Amino acid sequence: MENVREELILMIRLQGIYDQIAEAIKESRTAPEDVLELAEENRQRQVELEELQERMDELES
Repeated sequence: MENVREELILMIRLQGIYDQIAEAIKESRTAPEDVLELAEENRQRQVELEELQERMDELES
């Protein structure tokens, strides 16, 4: 019975390690907040450029 208890304790510890690994993988796949902010600003600037291009095209027509 003691072996079963020890194995159960080891399995619980191992699950904790697996949880830590899964969290580390999740964090590594997520871009840092400042990168996400820069990407959003870049997207907004791209929209502005496209709008300006449309206006230029209209004025040239």
